[in-house]
Amino acid sequence: MTIKNNELWLKISNNQLNGRLAC
Repeated sequence: MTIKNNELWLKISNNQLNGRLAC
């Protein structure tokens, strides 16, 4: 996994976690 893909994956993971916390 490249650094760029890793950063994108982290961003998506954070968005999913934030969405769960919001709900």
